[in-house]
Amino acid sequence: MSTEIKSKSKYEEFTSGNLEDAITKVIKLIANLSTEPEPTYRDLKLINSQVLADFFSKLMQAVSQRQIEKSEEFILNAISCTTNILFYDTAQITLL
Repeated sequence: MSTEIKSKSKYEEFTSGNLEDAITKVIKLIANLSTEPEPTYRDLKLINSQVLADFFSKLMQAVSQRQIEKSEEFILNAISCTTNILFYDTAQITLL
């Protein structure tokens, strides 16, 4: 019976609120990883500019559909991620 309860609780972990928490953590991870110049330059060179543009488009769409009172952590991490990556978008190295 305890296995059944554990399975149910694992299923319940994937409710929309917890899914947003998981996505927030991934966005925060990307934001933090993009503060290191050498690996970020290397990795961004490998990413197709259209894929990066689609990522930012979907991220900003997700931000626009949330309220700061309910999703402050998600919104702040999404903005941090965007600004950290776009820091590398210069005249010499065009990302988008």
